[in-house]
Amino acid sequence: MSESDEDYSEGSESDSSIALAHRKQVLYTFSSRKTKATIQAEIDEEPETETRLGLFDLLCIGIGSTVGSGVFVLSGSVLPVAGPSACISWILAGLACALSGLAYMELSARLPTRGSCYTFSYHGLGEVFAVIGAFCITMEYGISGAGVARNWSEKMAHVIGPGYRKAFYIFWGEGTWPEGTTDRSNMNRTDDHYIDIAAGLMTAGCTLLLMGGLSLSKPVINVMTILKILLVAYMVTMGFVSPQIDIVESSDAFMPKGLSGIIKATTLLFFGFIGFDEVCCLASQARNPARTMPLALIGTLAGAAVISFTAQLALCLNAAPGVATDFPQVFESKGFAVAAWISRVGELVLLPLVVLLSILPQPEVSAPMARDRLLPSIFARQSQRTGNFTWGLALTGLIALTGLATFCPFSVLWDVISLGVLLSLNLSNAALINI
Repeated sequence: MSESDEDYSEGSESDSSIALAHRKQVLYTFSSRKTKATIQAEIDEEPETETRLGLFDLLCIGIGSTVGSGVFVLSGSVLPVAGPSACISWILAGLACALSGLAYMELSARLPTRGSCYTFSYHGLGEVFAVIGAFCITMEYGISGAGVARNWSEKMAHVIGPGYRKAFYIFWGEGTWPEGTTDRSNMNRTDDHYIDIAAGLMTAGCTLLLMGGLSLSKPVINVMTILKILLVAYMVTMGFVSPQIDIVESSDAFMPKGLSGIIKATTLLFFGFIGFDEVCCLASQARNPARTMPLALIGTLAGAAVISFTAQLALCLNAAPGVATDFPQVFESKGFAVAAWISRVGELVLLPLVVLLSILPQPEVSAPMARDRLLPSIFARQSQRTGNFTWGLALTGLIALTGLATFCPFSVLWDVISLGVLLSLNLSNAALINI
């Protein structure tokens, strides 16, 4: 072998060794896990804040973020799928969600700190899975919050009329109109290709409220959650007054689609429990989190299941099983005009609570990522006065989520939310198994 061949061989071996070492380093970085001792040290270093979240506060946050779409939307849209047997589907969906809830209870008791799925995955699976978990939380809450803001604006347009669209919508792209209509103006379009100024303003307002600190936002969250529960209780009570349909007349009346309808409805209603895990993101702000977090999770799931079940039952007693409907339409058909008006206006007034609670956990995830050097350090800057991660709230709420709510079509936002929910639940379950 010539000298040049030997040099080439040695160079190739050296390059291979460097490449192998580089791959090992990358693999180590991706699979490195944060130890419980490190997490506990971070918990001990957390500054004490005057305002803390008790069990009641956590229940208000959990129920406030969970109860909403299930009662106002899913309970009516699931009627063509399962009919009155959708009541059973709510119970089955709650039990299925409780299986993941048990994992969150165990993990939140072991690791009572901020980050939820991000921290759980970092401890149980590794860094790369932690990053995926953080992205999932953003999809589950942040993107869904932007979608809810646009949905709120759309409902406002239906209630107020064309003047609302003219004031707050800027349409773009090719539009679609109701079939057979002769009015092809932007005010009559049915697509969601528009800039929604009102949704952006509402999202920005919720962010500014949270930037004022927990002492300012906590009473607002608690009061709005109580009002939401009272609204649902009123709707359920009015639904039980003069029921229109005997749902137990026969098995066909109760289960028009059979067992397959119940199962299919269960898969749809599972997403009515989205939000139960939000309280885990706020563990660092809770009093005695090792005790209160599991209780808050149990209370949130149980409360959401009971509220959704009774709302579904009240709706089924008054709505034809093959037609999608909602409470205001049912009340109008029964001649309860005042109840229909209260239901519509109440939903519009209280829907911003979901947006507020969707923004709330964002800095609780971005801050630990910044401390782990996975995001710029600006996300971890904490206000000495309020204890808030002010820059994190500003960047995620005022810029990112407000931008999504203003410019991104509603249909595009919803396409990615289900993926984020399922991934975050699976990552947390896998993390518990792997600990």
